[in-house]
Amino acid sequence: MDRQGNFLFLNEFASSFFGYTKEELLGRNVVGTILPFQDSTGRDLSEMWLDIVNNPDEYVANENENIRRNGERVWVVWTNKALFDRNGVFTEILCVGNDITERKQAEKEMNELQRLQQVQKIETVMQLAGGVAHDFNNLLTAIIGNLTLIKMNASDTILDQLNAASDAANRAAKLVQELFNFNRKITAGTETSQYQLDGGKNISSMSKYHRSAHRNQYTSSGSPSRNSSRRGSNSVGSDESMPQRA
Repeated sequence: MDRQGNFLFLNEFASSFFGYTKEELLGRNVVGTILPFQDSTGRDLSEMWLDIVNNPDEYVANENENIRRNGERVWVVWTNKALFDRNGVFTEILCVGNDITERKQAEKEMNELQRLQQVQKIETVMQLAGGVAHDFNNLLTAIIGNLTLIKMNASDTILDQLNAASDAANRAAKLVQELFNFNRKITAGTETSQYQLDGGKNISSMSKYHRSAHRNQYTSSGSPSRNSSRRGSNSVGSDESMPQRA
């Protein structure tokens, strides 16, 4: 291709792979034919091409999304080489590509599998935590109830300690309630990204209650408690490169 991105040459495999005849591509620009203006993530590929032309040494090897004539998106790893005329002026660029679509699809499927496995791990942990929280809540109910009864007949000398114990128990109850709320989001089938966000808030809130209750324990008691397959190579570049690849 020339520095403007116009086709000067392509081999038979490139022609067949992208679904064009040589005559249909020669003289046309790479952008809008085999290179879409944007990839599926919204990345501006026309800007990428300009950067390749201006800085070819930074794109000796480059992976990007391409497009076939039928609209199918494919992934190609390109090896790019700047070509110079007799005066040492950069005039053309030779691009040799290999199809890595299958590898990219396998990577995507693997990432999705890992995401699902992570979701299952979180669900298992939260279900277990929900059971523990239920038992802990029953214990706290008994503790808070008994403390309330004791305070009714307590002398002023121990009332402050009983109030501190009640405050710590109530904070622990709030912590359990946060755990219940978070567990309900997961067992109700909340989307991963959403409960990760909401869960972060809940965990932060639970940590706050935990730190507060922990400080209160010191105050009240004085001490703490316990790949791809290669079918061929796409070659697009200048007619000067043809004898080199014969």
